[in-house]
Amino acid sequence: MHSTLRRWSVAAVALVALSAARIAAAQPDGAGKTPAAPATKPAAKKTTLPDDKLPPEPPPDPPRKRRHTKNKAAQKAAEKPAEPPREPAGQPAQLRTSLQPPTGEAGSSPLVPSIPNSEAGASELPKVKSGKKEGLFNQILRRVEFHGYARIPLSVKLGSGSGAQGAGTDGPRTPFLVDSNYFLSGFAYTRLHETDWAQAFISINGKNVSVEIGMYAALISDWAEFQVDRQWGIAQASVTWHAEFSGLLKRLYIRGGIFWDALGYIQPYDTYIFGRTHAGGIKIVAEFPWVELGFGAMAHLALPKQQQGFTPVFYGTVNIKPPRMPWRLGFYAVHEFTRDKPPLSNAEDASLSVVGVQFDARIPYLEGPLRIIPWAYYRVDNAVFLTNAIEILHSFGGKGLMDNFLGDRSGSENGDGEFPWVAAIDFPMMIWRGRPNWKVFNGPLRVRFFGMATYVKSPQQDPDNRANNRHKRLYLKWGIEPEYGIFPWLRFSVRYDRVILDMDDQENGFRVISPKLTFRIFNGGEIHGMISRYFYGNKVELRPGQVVGGITRPDDLVFKLQAQAYW
Repeated sequence: MHSTLRRWSVAAVALVALSAARIAAAQPDGAGKTPAAPATKPAAKKTTLPDDKLPPEPPPDPPRKRRHTKNKAAQKAAEKPAEPPREPAGQPAQLRTSLQPPTGEAGSSPLVPSIPNSEAGASELPKVKSGKKEGLFNQILRRVEFHGYARIPLSVKLGSGSGAQGAGTDGPRTPFLVDSNYFLSGFAYTRLHETDWAQAFISINGKNVSVEIGMYAALISDWAEFQVDRQWGIAQASVTWHAEFSGLLKRLYIRGGIFWDALGYIQPYDTYIFGRTHAGGIKIVAEFPWVELGFGAMAHLALPKQQQGFTPVFYGTVNIKPPRMPWRLGFYAVHEFTRDKPPLSNAEDASLSVVGVQFDARIPYLEGPLRIIPWAYYRVDNAVFLTNAIEILHSFGGKGLMDNFLGDRSGSENGDGEFPWVAAIDFPMMIWRGRPNWKVFNGPLRVRFFGMATYVKSPQQDPDNRANNRHKRLYLKWGIEPEYGIFPWLRFSVRYDRVILDMDDQENGFRVISPKLTFRIFNGGEIHGMISRYFYGNKVELRPGQVVGGITRPDDLVFKLQAQAYW
């Protein structure tokens, strides 16, 4: 009896304890006043291992961060450092100048990518404010470019004498030189004492279309004699369309309007071997993997007062440029003509044809670029009746080519002649790159070699007077200019020029040595001072009518202070 009651009592106590444990487990922590004691498990049997068999102790737990974030994604976003906004996907930076701005998602700024507002960690992500849509004026303004070049030279004759062999007046004054006039000096032009010049271009650039306006002026300062015909004003206006392709045709370029296209430019002498166009028309360039083809068709209006008729110009170029090679080989052909006879004039048919070859390359270490024009050929008939559609070989238009090389109108039979050979070279070289860690004389050292030559045949023949003879006459000029960097903002150079206007009469020539100190005042802008010492041959004289008063000898010591800037 007693044993039976004892069994039932133990069972009842166990049942009550089990029920209380289940109720305590169902409640949250701290819900009850007195938490239930956790159920204890039977102790496991302890196993003792030798010291060399014990597992390594785990590293200590890192200190817990005080920030508590329920969502792991939000916590990671909060811990990640802020990054600058990236370009919108599919809108590279170079396309931001297109006529249609890149568009992001609705309501977002066109230049800032929109960030999706995800639930996970949305409060931790930076917020992007929706800006107003950009106005048309601002869109256009962002695509406007303004660039150009200007130079302002001030040249003064030095010395107590009055020029070479006592020519001219004494004291400081404007120098009398044979190599300083871009339009009239002809082959003697050296660019040492050039006149003032300014050019500026304004363009609106789109993804595939651009519109450009160009303005030019010369002899613009009080230091020069103002001439109305040298103030061109708005001289260019053109529209260009271009596109790139992924097939055999890599690029197509079409330009139309009034523009000056340069062919065969030689920078030290500022002239063009194949010509620079001064006309209106169209130009097309197609680029393939190994070759680039170009074609131009232009025209210059008639000038009845000068008895010059309407002058069309056609030119073509073939440039071979292997991929990943630092050189290119170009072939050029230019032809202008006129069949127009203005009323009350004695104009005749006239033409000018030019063909030639040009080689450009960059040589390792020496850099360059090297430009060699080994051969060009000119054929001209009745040049005096051609307009100024082409500027070529230090000459402006057909009449300029006649005056500078073929002779006067009667002797050259209205400007007939042939240039069997025209050649030029321009090679700027890097000799020593310098030591940037040096405080002074840190380089670099550069040397530039340049030269030109031409052989002329003309009906104007005078074997007894070499100065008047223009037939079978060989012209040659060359120069060298080493330059060394004293400081990053200061350079020193010395230029030597040799000019021979007739290889069979070398007294008709001169030499010039010109030390120059250049101060770099900002990127693209500089001021330089230069002194030129001339050594003339006995037959060198000023152009007829260049100076009033019968002065025939040019000056031999000239100082120039010039400021110039590219932008």
